[in-house]
Amino acid sequence: MEGFVGWVQESLFLWLRAAGAICIALWVVVLLPMFLLKKRREWVGVGLIYSSYLLGFTWWVFSFIVTYRTLGAAWLLIGVFTGLGVIPLAVVGILVRGLWTAVPDLIFAVAITFLPKALGFWIMKREEHAAKRDLLANFPQGVS
Repeated sequence: MEGFVGWVQESLFLWLRAAGAICIALWVVVLLPMFLLKKRREWVGVGLIYSSYLLGFTWWVFSFIVTYRTLGAAWLLIGVFTGLGVIPLAVVGILVRGLWTAVPDLIFAVAITFLPKALGFWIMKREEHAAKRDLLANFPQGVS
């Protein structure tokens, strides 16, 4: 088990962190300017939603590693296979071991996963309502 978790930590997690950093950079460089263009706002919402899945998976892998390192293989297997989840167990492991320096990382991970998704859904819903409003405004009012 140590070899697999070591590989996850040394290989997979490093690639996911790099991909997450690229995602955040794309938010600033691509999606933020696209939001200024009214016709492209829906794409901004889609981009935020899809990128939040990558960041959520990165958070899950981070929690997988933290659970194994703090609570051990038995709790990791319980978390993965029983539906209890490695994310809550990672929080428990951090609290049990007193690793207070990891708490800001978890808070940041929660925020960077759920806030872009919520913002993306809000943008898409807003643009959907705007499209319906524009359609109704251009609809003929009466037939003579």
